[in-house]
Amino acid sequence: MPSDRSAQPLLNEIVSSNISGPPDEYEEDLQNCSVPDCEGYYEDLGRSNLDGEYPDWIELHDPTDVEVDLFGYGLSDDPDTPFNWTFLATVLEPGDYLMVFAFGKDKQETFIHTNSKISRGGEQIMLTTPGGNVADSIETCDIPVDFSFGHKSEAS
Repeated sequence: MPSDRSAQPLLNEIVSSNISGPPDEYEEDLQNCSVPDCEGYYEDLGRSNLDGEYPDWIELHDPTDVEVDLFGYGLSDDPDTPFNWTFLATVLEPGDYLMVFAFGKDKQETFIHTNSKISRGGEQIMLTTPGGNVADSIETCDIPVDFSFGHKSEAS
C-alpha cells in the first residue's frame, strides 16, 4: 500500500458485539477480577468512570520500533468517507496497542471513542493516513458475540 509515513500503525482486532468486556468506562473490581494481574489490568485501562456499557471496539497496533503520531489519521467504515472520524493528539508507542471504542460517543479524553458503531454483520474498517493513503483495512464478516476479528501484525 502506498504510504506517506515511514511508521504505520495497523488495525489488529475488531469486536462488533461486545457484551462482557472490556467495558467502556468501568468500575474497578479487584476482588472479582478474572485476570492474573488485576492491578496492572486496571492501571492499563486508565481512570474509571462507570457507565455500564460494553461497546464495539477497534484495536490498533504499532508493530514498528518507532512511535507513531496518530494526529490526523482517519477511521471509517465507508471507503467514500475515509476521514469519517479522525484522531486528535494521540501517540502510539513502539510495540503498543490502542483500543478505540466504537460506540458513537465521539470523544478523545481518558477513553477514545469514534462517532460510529461497527456492524455485526460485516463491513470494511479502514485506517487512513493524514495524507489520504490507506494504512490498513480489514473486511469483517459476521462476528459472533464477544469474539474478535482481525489479524496479527508483524514487526516491519
